Amino acid sequence: MSHPNMAHAQNCLRSWLPKGSQVTVVTRTVSRSGMLRRVSVLRTGMRYVGGEVRPTIEDITGVVALALNTKRDKDGYIPVPGCGFNVATHLVGNLAWNLYQSEDALAPQSL
Repeated sequence: MSHPNMAHAQNCLRSWLPKGSQVTVVTRTVSRSGMLRRVSVLRTGMRYVGGEVRPTIEDITGVVALALNTKRDKDGYIPVPGCGFNVATHLVGNLAWNLYQSEDALAPQSL
């Protein structure tokens, strides 16, 4: 069953992350076994602040979790189980599919 705000979260992300946008996935922790990573998701951009254009970084982990109907852990990170794959490519591909029905619609970046 999907969360009632899932569609709203997806609409917000479509406006914040048009096709071709870069999405940064930060691996916060890796379990001892290597079978679980806890990640956060960021978007970067430029905004006018006080008449000047300045770079911005925003944590969008909560909205991404809602859009993917995924729970966050006690620290607010998205747990991603498994090993042997690039977690940024996996998560951003899933997000792109949910938003645009194309795994290549968004560009993943790992930190």
